[in-house]
Amino acid sequence: MLRGGAGTNVFGNDNLMVSIDGKITIMDIVLKGRGASFEEIRNSLAGRGQVSGYIYPSVTAGSLGFASFATGIASIFSTEMGFSSAVLAAFINQKVTLEGELQLAGGTVSLRNHKVQGGNAVAQINSNTSLTTAATETTIALDVGRSGTVDYTLTVTGPVSSPAMTVRNGN
Repeated sequence: MLRGGAGTNVFGNDNLMVSIDGKITIMDIVLKGRGASFEEIRNSLAGRGQVSGYIYPSVTAGSLGFASFATGIASIFSTEMGFSSAVLAAFINQKVTLEGELQLAGGTVSLRNHKVQGGNAVAQINSNTSLTTAATETTIALDVGRSGTVDYTLTVTGPVSSPAMTVRNGN
């Protein structure tokens, strides 16, 4: 089942490609399920685990400097570009730590209060992703500079293959 959900660790476009490497550990795993078919087993799975580790997102093609400059200038006119600029500065080409709880129930994988610590920002992630419909409802609250206040909130909803994304300032 895990292999079927695996993808690539490289994303982006011709102007900026990013790959992700790292180590993620899930401890204290509790997982139960039953059924005669893959679908029955998938839909009956229930469990939880504590996630921790680190990732290292790095540029594999394109120019981080140009992307940072362009999103920085565009952030004057666009909240989306402000968010993008903050993400590039805080999380790309540096070690990023993560921790939180993962839950599985009713065919849905949930992340609760996942903390992602970058070089100069903290993201809190809450997410529900359905394994049966391949749809997600994810909220990422980004605190730039670790001030304790949310600077940007990104909401991702819809099919995992092409979700709708909206960004707003603050909570």
